[in-house]
Amino acid sequence: MSHAGGRPLKFKTEKEFVEYLKVNADKWVFDFFGTKIKKIEFNRTLERKKFGCNKPRIDIIVETEIGKRIGIECKNPKQTFHELSRSISQLLSYDVLAEDNGNKFDILALFSSERDDIVYKVIKKYNLPIRIFYIDKEIHGEIK
Repeated sequence: MSHAGGRPLKFKTEKEFVEYLKVNADKWVFDFFGTKIKKIEFNRTLERKKFGCNKPRIDIIVETEIGKRIGIECKNPKQTFHELSRSISQLLSYDVLAEDNGNKFDILALFSSERDDIVYKVIKKYNLPIRIFYIDKEIHGEIK
């Protein structure tokens, strides 16, 4: 479905974006990662060894049938560059927290309803272990 301008329909909120991913999880896990879901969790708190007031939450954790553990941060940004560039540090921090607790991620992924070429270039230039995907209600794919 498109609006009058012919552009794909966007998500109104991040909650709607994550709900869309939840409903279509079997499809995108297979399409993006070539495997089926063994277990999937949404909005999971990552434990910290030291006490702190903020408990970081990762949007999606997928455990696959082939034994891979995928950590996914979802963004439906209003300020695309700001929010996506911030999500890079979020994902890297989540990976360290998970590893500290014996639950290392095999794959880190950023799912976004908007694109920003600079964020993509930063990930590639510094060989960051993050895969980035563009998702809207009509188009889904990895940015390579």
